[in-house]
Amino acid sequence: MEPWGAQFFWDAVESAGSRPYSVLGMFKEQTDYFEPSQQPYMINFRVDDLDALVKQLRLEGVTVIGEPLEEEFGKFAWIMDPEGNKIELWEQI
Repeated sequence: MEPWGAQFFWDAVESAGSRPYSVLGMFKEQTDYFEPSQQPYMINFRVDDLDALVKQLRLEGVTVIGEPLEEEFGKFAWIMDPEGNKIELWEQI
């Protein structure tokens, strides 16, 4: 465990040589990171082609929050599910 949470590596190795992983991230109780959801948590799904998925989700009428970002740890996008829960989409790079 780290102050920010934990990182769990998978047994698999991807074609690019990177080792896939999942993260359990902790946030302060007063964070606005989960907004506009009313829930005190957010599910994060690892995806293969974030750009194509976001394009398809928009075509299907899914609410995309802001614009996708590319950061040090990958590409990220956020959507709202039909029940008003924020979901984070992540493509490891």
